Amino acid sequence: MAGVKDLYAIFVEGESMFPAHPEGEMRFVHPHRPCKVGDTVIVQTRRHDDDPGQAYIKVLKRRTATVVVLEQYHPPAIIEMPAEYVLSIHKVLTINELFGV
Repeated sequence: MAGVKDLYAIFVEGESMFPAHPEGEMRFVHPHRPCKVGDTVIVQTRRHDDDPGQAYIKVLKRRTATVVVLEQYHPPAIIEMPAEYVLSIHKVLTINELFGV
């Protein structure tokens, strides 16, 4: 992964993805790897030009031209975001992917 352009890491905040992604854990994110349904992703959003934006760690459930559907674990919820507010969706790497297994 050392040669991957734009690879970045995040520290998980909050308990919404517990137990898969506990608060304080580091996760590595590959912004150029395709995301598929069932992947853990980082979704970056912004609702208007003056909005500084937000980022969420969730599971991608579905994506269309108009909506992005995400799942969180704690409390269990399905979240639908209008696609127009989604700036990017980046794949959170699994341990196997991180180590090339």
